[in-house]
Amino acid sequence: MTAPYRWKYGQRVAKWADENGTALLRPNGLSNAIYTDTSTTLGLVNSNLHYKALTYTPSVTPDQSIRFTAMNLFYYDTAENTSGAGHYAAALSWYKNIGTGNPNYAIGHESRLDNENASATITAACAQDNVIGSNAGTIGTLTVSQDRIVSNTGTITLALMNSISVTNTGTIGTLYGAYFPDLSAVTGITTRYAYVNADAGAPIKSIAPVYAECDQRASPTAGQTVTVDLHTDTLYLTPAGTLATLTIALPAVASLGAGFKGKQVEVHTSQTITTLTVTSAGAAFVIAPATAGPAKGFVLKYDSVNNAWWCKSA
Repeated sequence: MTAPYRWKYGQRVAKWADENGTALLRPNGLSNAIYTDTSTTLGLVNSNLHYKALTYTPSVTPDQSIRFTAMNLFYYDTAENTSGAGHYAAALSWYKNIGTGNPNYAIGHESRLDNENASATITAACAQDNVIGSNAGTIGTLTVSQDRIVSNTGTITLALMNSISVTNTGTIGTLYGAYFPDLSAVTGITTRYAYVNADAGAPIKSIAPVYAECDQRASPTAGQTVTVDLHTDTLYLTPAGTLATLTIALPAVASLGAGFKGKQVEVHTSQTITTLTVTSAGAAFVIAPATAGPAKGFVLKYDSVNNAWWCKSA
């Protein structure tokens, strides 16, 4: 971030400072260097912006309006452009340690929510809500929440970019460390990934088992083709009896994007399949099963380096 730069307190006031937090303008003798950012009077300016409190005691049923104690609103209404590290921010929380002390815990921005009435029920609570309220134009890259280390010339013993801590003496029904809802009904999304790890040197580590519920089931008859869905991990076949022939069509290579380069499908059948054919458009088979039975299943795994599927016992 280059100096000087600007941030706004709401729509009404602004503050100019350099990277060290030194005020560049101190009009009207205000110690916090607040000045009206426009010649039009936009309301009363409170010079004490460090603490605000609102006690809300409605006498009637609340409507659907939004009530808040503080608001930062940045109106961008100019032809001015930024470049390099330049950017716009509606609010900035900044903790800077320049003292000789050793703080036990430092927080750049803290959001807190308390429900101190034992008889009160909050239907839904969110300590911090990040919302993209509208977009009528084009956003190149949208990052709703971002954790960054932009400079470190010292030592960080352990970096937890996203950490969860829970202290509980009450009851929590279900706790999700991360949750990705079903967006299948949302149109206009070309590809969805709940999680992407683009670093080949950063394996996903878990001391607990990882459960995949991407099952597909079919009860085919002789001569049919069972098409395996792109997201299927396990295919269960339950024909009525022995099948003379059956074809299993695995996903085509063209559909195996970056997230499916190590795609594998485990197959189980309750009946004998005398002649089994396995296909995958655009890919070869180093080893392919020619028959299948209920004694033991098999696993087909795609190898993107050789553009081929391999088969092993389940």
